[in-house]
Amino acid sequence: MHNMLTTGFVKSLLIRFMQPALCKSSNPTDVLLGQASKLYLNKTDTYHLDAELNRYYQHVDIPQLLNEINFDNVYPRLKQHGYKTDILDIPTQSPSLLFRPFSLWKKRLYLLRHARIRIDVLLLKKGDSIPAHAHRGVLSGFLVLKGLVNIRHYDVSEYQQDGVICHKTVDKDLAAGGYTTNHDEKDNIHFLTGLADESVLYRFNITGLRSPVPVHTALRGRMYVDVSQIDTKGGFAPFV
Repeated sequence: MHNMLTTGFVKSLLIRFMQPALCKSSNPTDVLLGQASKLYLNKTDTYHLDAELNRYYQHVDIPQLLNEINFDNVYPRLKQHGYKTDILDIPTQSPSLLFRPFSLWKKRLYLLRHARIRIDVLLLKKGDSIPAHAHRGVLSGFLVLKGLVNIRHYDVSEYQQDGVICHKTVDKDLAAGGYTTNHDEKDNIHFLTGLADESVLYRFNITGLRSPVPVHTALRGRMYVDVSQIDTKGGFAPFV
């Protein structure tokens, strides 16, 4: 237990030292990771990171991003796993000499897992879906790299014991370059369906955040919700 606590302290310390360098990087993904690290370190809030994530997706260069994540090598793993695979290396140059020894900069995506910051890619075949669900303590966003995906978001105004009061806020088909973001206080329920024969999504998320969402002890992880009767006017959606 002592060793685990010590290791956790060292990782948190390294993230604290690395965060300014990430924000000073010339690479947009590093800057996003730096902003996420600021949230982990309680130096900013979810609304600021959500704005940064929207800005990142808005200006992303898809071919460049595919090259950065070495998609040609990632894709076979994605096909093998059948749903998602983590991105654990994006080669960039550290703006600080402090992080170049011992390959620390190269291992930054492993290190940031301690802060519950992750990047992964997901595969959806035609008709496959990620059912409607809400999270607690999560900020995330999807960017379509290839294919066509329908995505629906629902904003929750009230959490009840057996469901939520919510209304639909987003319902659109996204091709390459299309994106959405969400967190506990904005569009917390999302529902994705693959429309093309094969669609690939890039996802950034940070979990373990302070959350206004009540703890539902009967539910674990995702809170699946039946939104089949919910439109823009809203209503009650039960947990399933």
